[in-house]
Amino acid sequence: MKHRALVLVIPVLISALALIGVADHHPEDPDTDNDGMPDAYELFFGLNPTNRADAHLDFDGDGLNNLQEAALLTDPFASDTDRDGFADDIDANPISRAYIQWGAPQFTTGDNYDYVRPEWCLGAYKTGGEWLADITTMQSAWHAASTEPPNVGRLSIKLDRSILTNNLLYALHYLDISNSSLYVDLLDTNGAVVGNGDLFGNLMTGSNRETIVRLALPLVEYTNASIVQLRRGAGEVTVFESQLYIDEDGDGLDADQERQLGTSDYRINSDDVSFTCSPSGSSTNNLALGGLTDTGYAVDSTNHNP
Repeated sequence: MKHRALVLVIPVLISALALIGVADHHPEDPDTDNDGMPDAYELFFGLNPTNRADAHLDFDGDGLNNLQEAALLTDPFASDTDRDGFADDIDANPISRAYIQWGAPQFTTGDNYDYVRPEWCLGAYKTGGEWLADITTMQSAWHAASTEPPNVGRLSIKLDRSILTNNLLYALHYLDISNSSLYVDLLDTNGAVVGNGDLFGNLMTGSNRETIVRLALPLVEYTNASIVQLRRGAGEVTVFESQLYIDEDGDGLDADQERQLGTSDYRINSDDVSFTCSPSGSSTNNLALGGLTDTGYAVDSTNHNP
């Protein structure tokens, strides 16, 4: 089996958003070039805090210049910051989903991943394994080698349950490798497993190809669950992307998109839009790098372990 040529990334950028707090920026925050964009925002996304001219550029072609992107805290190099299928310029909430490109060098510091996200998402990090990146395709990943001992390596996403009271859909893009195992657990704030753990069984089916799955996380049932954990059991594991969003009816539109369209997130038949679902429940709105077709599956929350 051939794998992408990925190389180990040693991150050298400091997360300006995390350290300076651009998400809570104020008019008095440093703005060296007086272009209306805080230095923290420009440094985080790779703009030039000493060049006023970049405020009026539109690098991602989404109809918003960088100054407008900064006001929304969106990514000036991604036309759809939260990867929900609505471009930033038409999205009423362009950060309605927590999107994670694991190992992306510009957003990774040590074990931590930091990117713009909804207020109910507190952060993401790895325990064990390593960050990888392909310098030619700019694809990145988290990787745990098959030589690692069993149950070594996990990815975690922290939630603020004082804000988040809904269930979530968890979209996951990974390499489905034979003789490997990968599980999803919910943890409380102390890191203890909620319920019996292992909500969906082994996600690896041995297809030896990139796969996307969308999993319904029963957070309403487990009110003390504050961490979504992706846990390696054994074998080689490579995970490219994750995405968390509120989609109670599983139609591919998140709650903020439904609100924008005037439809209900609790009744799939209320949606007279082009976002349709396959029989498996997977949305045609793909979470992928390079246009990967969604061939994964969805798991209804009623199928989890008691």
